[in-house]
Parts: sequence; C-alpha cells; structure tokens
Amino acid sequence: MLMNTGKKAKIAVLYAPGATSVLTIKAASINVCDLVFLYDQDCPENDLKQVDLIRDYISVYDISNKSIDEVTSILINEDVQGILTFSEYKLRMTSILSEKLGLIGNPYDVVLDLTDKLRQREILKNNNIENIKYAVINRENYKQIAEQIGFPSILKPREGAGSKWTQKVCNINELDTFINSFPENIEYVFEEYLEGAKAFQNEYYGDYVSVESIHRHGDSKQICITAKTPLTDKYAETGMFIPSPFSDELNLKILELEKKAIDALGVKEGITHTEIKLTDYGPRIIEVNGRLGGYVSEIIKRGMSIDLVKIALKLSIGESLDSVNFDIEYSDGVYYQIFIQADLAQDATIKKLNGIDEVSEFDDVTYVELRKNPGDFLSYRFGTENNIGIVYGESDSYKKFKDVIDTIRDTINIEYEYEECV
Repeated sequence: MLMNTGKKAKIAVLYAPGATSVLTIKAASINVCDLVFLYDQDCPENDLKQVDLIRDYISVYDISNKSIDEVTSILINEDVQGILTFSEYKLRMTSILSEKLGLIGNPYDVVLDLTDKLRQREILKNNNIENIKYAVINRENYKQIAEQIGFPSILKPREGAGSKWTQKVCNINELDTFINSFPENIEYVFEEYLEGAKAFQNEYYGDYVSVESIHRHGDSKQICITAKTPLTDKYAETGMFIPSPFSDELNLKILELEKKAIDALGVKEGITHTEIKLTDYGPRIIEVNGRLGGYVSEIIKRGMSIDLVKIALKLSIGESLDSVNFDIEYSDGVYYQIFIQADLAQDATIKKLNGIDEVSEFDDVTYVELRKNPGDFLSYRFGTENNIGIVYGESDSYKKFKDVIDTIRDTINIEYEYEECV
C-alpha cells in the first residue's frame, strides 16, 4: 500500500472509449490522486474535446503510434504509483505496462483470458462452470461450424466490447449475410445461444443481468446485481436498473456463479463486470469483463452512493477493500437508464428526433442525454455505439418504472433516412 507522505499519488489512466468519460475520471480523482492521462488521437471528437478541457490541470500525453518502451519512459519520468484503464481496448497494454513498472494489476495471462472470448470459454469449460458449444468461425468454415453448433447461436468478435459486430443468428441464411458483410480482419466466435427463462419473457426486465465486483490482492467484494431491460431483436442493450427485481434465492445463485467464474479466471485486482443469462436451468455465464461495465458507474453512484471510478483509482495504488470504506445498500426507489436505441434492420441516418423534450418533462425523469444528432449515421452492427441517447431517472416502485418505460418508448419517435441496400 502507498505510504501516506502527505503528497497525492500519481496514477496513469490509459484512455480509450469505454465505461466512463474523461471528465468523470477527472472528477473522481479529486482528493485521491494526480492523474497522468494518456490517450490516442483516434478517440471520438467529444472525448478529444474533454481531453482539451483538462490539459491545464493534469499531465496529458498523446500516445498515438508510441511504442510500449516510449510510453514506459513517460510513466517512469512522471513517477506514477498506479495505472489502470476503463476501456476494454486498453486492458492488455495496461497489463504490460503495470508488469514493466512493477505496479498493481492482473497478470498478462489473466488479462488475455478476460479479453479473449475463446480462451475464456475454454477456462470456464475446463472448470465445469459453463459448457456451451462454441468455435472460431470465418468465411471459409462457417457452414461446417453452423452444423456443429446449430441455431440459434451468437456470432461475436473474439475480442471487443459494446456488442459491436455481435448478432443473434437464427438460420444459415442470416449467418451467410452476417459473416460475409462483417469486417474480414476480425476473428469471430460462434457460440450456442442461451435461451432465457420462460418465466421472464414479455416482462419489463430482461432475462440477463450483470454483476459488478471489485478486487484487491485476491480479496473480492460484490457490489451489486445490475438488472437489464430486454434486448432488441438485433441483440442490442436497451437499458439497466437497480436494484434487481429477482428473488433473494435467484440473486444468491447469480452471485455464487459469478464468484466461481472470477476464481477460475484468476482475477486478483481491479473491477469486473460479469454478464449472466437467466435460463430455465439457472444462471449461466455469458462473459466476464475485466473492467468497469459501460454506463454502470453512473447508476451505482446515483442509486447506491458508491463511486466505482474513485474506488478503482484507490485500488490501483494499493488501498484495501476495507479502506475504501463504503456500505452496500440501496437508496429508496428504482434507479434506471433507458437507452434511446435505434432498432434498425438496415443502416440509416437520423433525420429527426421527436419527443425528447416531452420525455425530459416526465416526473420520474432526471434528465435526457443525447449522444447522436440529426445527420448522424447509424448501423445495426455497432451495438451500444448506436445509442442515440440515455434517459436517466428514478421511480418509487417497479410498477411505476414499468409504466415509465412504456411511456418513454411511446413518446420518442426517431425519423430516419435509410441507406440504399447494395
């Protein structure tokens, strides 16, 4: 653990699009550490604008095209005492740097298992935690693999986040379309689809959840079960809420399964976001992610008064789970994020956004954040990158929350100009 010398520690953050924003990280660092912020020029425009806002207050480095040795030299000169990332795309680089600098972090092999969906499936299978059928698939072998795995199944990148290039596939014609239109330079996994429990179909909540946990030196603490609203037909997420609406018995089974997966993967440090499907045969692992879940920190901070970004910073410099000092309890009510999702069957450009101002005035809505504007291009292949916006709010009961979801969906109407099919 870092000695208390009266001087704040320096923590390096490798930034890329991911679970939280530039300004959120900066706010969480107040009274905790001095940031050394590293980013690439290919970040989205809004992220680059936020980077410009913090330049006068912290050390900022553009590491585009820099080698690992060059980045290591920067961090040695800055004398950082911790390093972390909130992005799937920087987990491996962060692990390499933490090992080179002797800083806290999961070993590189563990990070590979967290970021490589094929390796992860094999570990879960070998530890008798999950045993679905799966295989690497490409344009040459897809017909053979389809015969082995069957339908419905999930086609997804071997590495990636945010459901980008991820589709539920119901027949060979769909698979033919997807595998031959998705980028060829990406390696894909084709895996058996986990059917949701019949009891949870046609409900306001989805048949899957995520578990958010923190880890330090092998000790773990489960923060919460984050419930979801149902996926779209294109397998895109539509929202989340806390607390979980499920029974104590089911919640316990979810937490027990998550712990088994974390132990099997050897996670010792940081934050994990584990997605779990709720089936007629009990909870099943979808995947374990070695970082904060997308959008999760906001809802947990609002509904539980726990700042996971701040906690992640503290853990990276050696603070124990006990020293981060928080109680796991929920505020009264249901806290939610409803995604304004474009449920498209083909590519399109936003023509007009209708109903946004009306939704902003709803009693249970705190605010509406727009992430897209008229003229922006959307593709059903891009997962959560397709989110047009997010409706944040809280309701005093699950029933009222259900009514709010329905009203939001009925009020917001997006007009599109569709791309010509080639």
